[in-house]
Amino acid sequence: MKLQQGVRVGGVVGGVVEGLYDEPGRTFRVPLRWYAEVSANMSITNMDFADFADTADESGTFRGFEGE
Repeated sequence: MKLQQGVRVGGVVGGVVEGLYDEPGRTFRVPLRWYAEVSANMSITNMDFADFADTADESGTFRGFEGE
């Protein structure tokens, strides 16, 4: 499933997001709880791959932004 040009998400329950253009090979995981937020913001280009990837924890999983 493609969210926007340059990003690919795979998986049924949550998924893995991969940067395809600016950062090929860099990924982060998205639990189901945060999938809608990531999907919506990237679809409308309100936020980009790096906004979420840079916030991923040490396991490479995006768990929301501080204060959420």
